[in-house]
Amino acid sequence: TTAGYAGILVGPASIGLVAHMVGLPLAFAMLGVLMCIATLSARMVMAESL
Repeated sequence: TTAGYAGILVGPASIGLVAHMVGLPLAFAMLGVLMCIATLSARMVMAESL
């Protein structure tokens, strides 16, 4: 619960900071890449636990 709440607070601010530094389209592209990495790593963790 704490991690989820922290993500709600920190996520938009960090995306805004990255968008300010590199531009909004690149910030959203980086967010998409990070989401793909999270999905693939979750699949790898689940495969190892079976």
